[in-house]
Amino acid sequence: MALKGKGILWKLKSLRLRRKRSPLCTLPSELIEAVASFLDPIDLCAFRLTCKTLHEKTYLIFWKTSLRSVETDVSLDSLGKIQTISINPRLRHYIHHLSTKGFDKTNTILGEGFQWDRHASGHLIDLHDHLAVKQLCKIFCQLVNCTSIEIFSPITEIVVHPLKAFEPTDAIPTMLEVITQTGHPVTSLTLNFMGWGYSGPSDPDPRCLRIAHEAQLIALGAHLENLTLKYTFEHDVVHDWAVDLLHHTRNLRTLHIESCNDLRGVPLFHRLALSSDMAWPQLRELSLETVRARGDDLTMVLRKSQQSLRVLSLNCLRIISSKEDLKQIFQVLGTDFPALQAIHIGPLWSGPAMRDYVHFPGVSQNPVVDELQGTRFDFMLNRFEGSDRVSSVIYSGPKMDVALGIIAEAVDLIVKQPLEEWIRDFRARQNQESLPTPS
Repeated sequence: MALKGKGILWKLKSLRLRRKRSPLCTLPSELIEAVASFLDPIDLCAFRLTCKTLHEKTYLIFWKTSLRSVETDVSLDSLGKIQTISINPRLRHYIHHLSTKGFDKTNTILGEGFQWDRHASGHLIDLHDHLAVKQLCKIFCQLVNCTSIEIFSPITEIVVHPLKAFEPTDAIPTMLEVITQTGHPVTSLTLNFMGWGYSGPSDPDPRCLRIAHEAQLIALGAHLENLTLKYTFEHDVVHDWAVDLLHHTRNLRTLHIESCNDLRGVPLFHRLALSSDMAWPQLRELSLETVRARGDDLTMVLRKSQQSLRVLSLNCLRIISSKEDLKQIFQVLGTDFPALQAIHIGPLWSGPAMRDYVHFPGVSQNPVVDELQGTRFDFMLNRFEGSDRVSSVIYSGPKMDVALGIIAEAVDLIVKQPLEEWIRDFRARQNQESLPTPS
């Protein structure tokens, strides 16, 4: 019986010895790491299980990929796990990005395990000495490479919250307090209250977002290079907070503002335009999406980065302007922005009520910018009122002044019926249809 058992073990061992070794195992460690770097975490785990050699050679790239971006719901349990990583000298350097979001089905439940005291007006109090803030301060002091923060909430419906609950918007003053206390150099900040789309509320809760102390905004703006604001500006407190923040971001390299075409975007850009002491002298990339603004305000905001701006995207904007105003905007971009290298214009709506459809018919007829260099426009066609229209124009390359001059000459409007007239005609048709048919 013992001999038979030995025979089975010998056969299993021989099968293992005869099994072909993966050719990947013979590659240099540098190449294996290069292959592994293109895999997402799930595929990387499967790749590591191929054999012991690959498992060992991908140890560092596995942690580098898995820990590059971490999430927390600001709960006692979650912060404890991140703190464990932060005190590990081999792992803490891999964390570059921290995102606050709920881990429940609606991604909104945060801060469990801590007691949060709230002022009667709605904002948190005593954050300076709060246990979660103290723990986050210790964590950030160890995570020296974590310079990117995102505050994420897919839906921010304003409800009557319990006084001890932690709301998604509360993450903003909490992180500001941590940055102020530690002096941690945050270079990238994303405030995303739209989640994955535009359905439902997308505004920070104004009751939670009191006006930040200037010292907090100075601490944040000292190192901030990349800023993304994705929410509406429906409430005055939210509107004012955004303006105050943008006043303290002179070191910005990239700025992305995305809203829901809400009307509060118009006074936001008006205030930004009138702020003579506001400037972004180092801004290279500016992206404005689904926002509303007056044409002259938009021009003045663009001028705040006139000498440095290289990439400009104006996507789904509604601009209060005439056709001549639009021409003027593009002409100014062509003559007064010497560093501009790439543009993405459109779709746009214009006119007094921002309902007139902007298109560029001349671009499709002759998309060439420079025949000698072979540079051309890229453009997108949209079906509008029975015809294909050039709704978006894209260009990158030399002779940007020529390209923008062509765009200025090509711009045209399809004037929509005034909204009041459309409503009146629509009601008249309804009344006509409701009349009894003569026999």
